Amino acid sequence: FLPLTEAFDRLASRFHLDRDRLRTGGPARYWLVDGGPTRLGLISPLTANFCDGCNRVRLTTEGKLYLC
Repeated sequence: FLPLTEAFDRLASRFHLDRDRLRTGGPARYWLVDGGPTRLGLISPLTANFCDGCNRVRLTTEGKLYLC
């Protein structure tokens, strides 16, 4: 297990990361890399609660609806 905070710190030591305001309705949080067009999306299910902002649902073949 590598905590996302440690992975982020390692990336931030090599690249300039600016928080991006992009919201997709999913669980990822986004950063712009080195001020360019590259976007990094990270999901942190163990180190930060992401379910509060998620709008994803799943529909089964039986017609049942489940939240992610």
